[in-house]
Amino acid sequence: MQLAISTKIASLDEQGNFHPAEDITRAEAAVMLYNALEYIEAHPAPAGGYPE
Repeated sequence: MQLAISTKIASLDEQGNFHPAEDITRAEAAVMLYNALEYIEAHPAPAGGYPE
């Protein structure tokens, strides 16, 4: 969760807290998915892939 927050995929509430056990709406999930895709697009994998 720290990685998701630090990469701006997820966010904290107004008091600076994160509640991972609470339900989220489809809209909130869509925003997190959009943010994750934006992060992946901005940080592509290194050329050549992973070593075997």
